[in-house]
Amino acid sequence: MNKTFYHTLKSCKAFSVMPATAFIILVIFSVQPAYAIDLGDLQIPTNRVPDWSKVGVDGGIPDTSNTANWPVINATDAPYGANPACNNGDDRTAIQSALNAAKAAYGDGRVGTVVYLPAGCYDWDSSDILSIPSNVVLKGAGAGKTIVEAKDGSLPLWPDNDICGTQGSIWIYGDTARGGTPDAEAIGLSVAPLRGTRTLTYSSSPGYSVGDYLELRESRDPALFTRSGHSCDADIFLRQMVRVSAINGSTITLDRPIRHDFKGSYNPRTVKINPAINAGVENLTLRHPNDATLRRSLLVFSYAVNSWARNVDFYWGSNGHVTIANSRDIELFGNKFEKDEWSAPVSEGGQGSINNSAAVFVNFGTTDSLIANNIFSFVEVTAKFESAPIGNVYAYNYSHNLLNEYRDAFPHGNYPSENLFEGNYAIGRMGADDYWGPQGPNNIWFRNRALGSLRGLTTHSMNSTQAIGDSLSFIGNVATNVFQYPGCNYPDCGDIDDDTTNFWAEKNRYTNVFVDSSKGPTTTYISEGSWCTYTDNASRSRNCEGFVGPYVNTEENTAGHFPTGYDGKRPPSAWSSFNMPASLFLTARPDWWCEELPWPAIGADVDDTDNLSKIPAQRRDEGLACTVTVTQSLTKPPPSSPILLN
Repeated sequence: MNKTFYHTLKSCKAFSVMPATAFIILVIFSVQPAYAIDLGDLQIPTNRVPDWSKVGVDGGIPDTSNTANWPVINATDAPYGANPACNNGDDRTAIQSALNAAKAAYGDGRVGTVVYLPAGCYDWDSSDILSIPSNVVLKGAGAGKTIVEAKDGSLPLWPDNDICGTQGSIWIYGDTARGGTPDAEAIGLSVAPLRGTRTLTYSSSPGYSVGDYLELRESRDPALFTRSGHSCDADIFLRQMVRVSAINGSTITLDRPIRHDFKGSYNPRTVKINPAINAGVENLTLRHPNDATLRRSLLVFSYAVNSWARNVDFYWGSNGHVTIANSRDIELFGNKFEKDEWSAPVSEGGQGSINNSAAVFVNFGTTDSLIANNIFSFVEVTAKFESAPIGNVYAYNYSHNLLNEYRDAFPHGNYPSENLFEGNYAIGRMGADDYWGPQGPNNIWFRNRALGSLRGLTTHSMNSTQAIGDSLSFIGNVATNVFQYPGCNYPDCGDIDDDTTNFWAEKNRYTNVFVDSSKGPTTTYISEGSWCTYTDNASRSRNCEGFVGPYVNTEENTAGHFPTGYDGKRPPSAWSSFNMPASLFLTARPDWWCEELPWPAIGADVDDTDNLSKIPAQRRDEGLACTVTVTQSLTKPPPSSPILLN
């Protein structure tokens, strides 16, 4: 099945704004992710590689410049009257009125309606949120041209829809079917559903319809959620967002397989939701003031489906630029995330400190969502995956100037499972920690470049009584250090058997030091054979395993580094015939990929650390040329005189 993927502009979205010496075009295109990826010569078992072929907006982010399908309401026109002057007024009321009118206009067979904000600055300072309804897109004239600024108004914990008090300035949100407490609406299952199956069985007909979206959930299992004390404990449990594709009496069939083994002893059940569907934000800058200390996100997706943010510059987030919760098929593509309240310098109004902040939060059962081709700069952490998100992909993103090179995207505990981190250029360390407990199974780091000056690939244990996670895999990555960085205490920064169960490492490279801990029966490092060896402090000759680079440090010797004779800078000749897949969720080079780049451009089998390729997000950030192959007609910017609804 063809799936429109990487759509910086999907059916084709494109814009170009660069110095005279360079140009770049971002386009939405289609590629063909497949269910069964050919793993080539990799030895990792296929049952450890989940299906990520359906991530992102189903069918691709639509072409909202097609005014036949997406007619336009101009929010500056009467009767709405938004003022593009940043005059400390209340443009929220005017914009919300236009959004409400767009919602009312939907229903005549069109795909949706665009609420257009011409170039200018729109602001408000109130305790109200801006809510984008289903089938409506809030769209500007371009990032940096249309600026939307939400100021310091004290925001309530609103709307109250089971995501533990998340605050936000702009919301794309739905709710449970009756809008009440989800468990009061739940229908119990008579058979506990298992991973890989697609049926749910009840004692009698549940009353659902084909096309309904459900939240499949079970009660909190202390064996999976081992750390308590989080203010959101009551909302943290195993869950997955699913959709009904067929009904036969008391049995329903789902459109996609179940990703967890649910347990009968923890009351598996479903709750029908009425999600926000087919809604988005595009082509504008969304920001808080530099001195804001709001502790709220700029944009929140909650109980949302097939919704997106594209070509948006998110500036000065606080407790996340974007939060994705209780949602499915969300897509963040071609955006920029810059500065937050905590990590920004004090001279600019920030705190200049580490404070558990992130640009993007992916949590509370968010399923099959995609974060791709984005730029992250001057933030603390690019993205946190916590509180049981499942089946999501973080791919081809570029980060730089992270505070203290702290962390790039990483699972942060409370059982995130089956998430893929692929093809990213990360300045912070990549890996997982157990601050909120262990990770679930089958999170994979594939073909990433983690070449910050301090850190690389790590698993970081913060709780001595639990494992970081189960069935984590590092494959085909390039890093500065592996399980080692300045300030870590041996053997804590390298003891995989204490930190994880069923860990897998294959065909990774590093340029400095790898801490090779003793390996028990649950850890698998694939041997490189005799081409890469070192002699340890007991005068034993060892083959490199799982990771290859210039120096190995073993637990037996916490002070010395043992040379291998291989500098780690470029792929070894022994790998010249090794077949490693280009992607674990794409079967072809995406159409938005720059012609100036090889495919793949990142990975242990291709990276030359003296001459690194710059992925599209980095080229966009640096104003470099990016020539693309266009298979569909380019989407034009919003017309100067948009087609208006009467």
